[in-house]
Amino acid sequence: MSENFFPDTSGSNKINTIYEDRFGNIWIDSQDNGISVLNMDNHTIDNYAHNPSDKNTLSSNKIFSIIEDPSGKILVATIDGTIDAFDYNTRSFQRNYIPSVEMAYTLYTDSKKIYG
Repeated sequence: MSENFFPDTSGSNKINTIYEDRFGNIWIDSQDNGISVLNMDNHTIDNYAHNPSDKNTLSSNKIFSIIEDPSGKILVATIDGTIDAFDYNTRSFQRNYIPSVEMAYTLYTDSKKIYG
């Protein structure tokens, strides 16, 4: 557990999205420092950031939007044009889950589709 919301406090802590998932976790994304997830049940904070040598991390720390799709996956849109998916079982990300998008600043969904 980190004492700071974002793991790299040397950069910007500009928050773009605060999102509550179906489990009651609060996802807070940063414009430069990845994502922090507050688990409201056990009062812990998990930080997720890009690591170029680990393909199971975010594809970028520049996050602009977070949503939960109709199947329950958490989708994360980055300024670098990727949409990553979070896997609750492995607590890791699948990079480029929806590839080749141009700067998805906002994601939203209805019961059938994802829009960016």
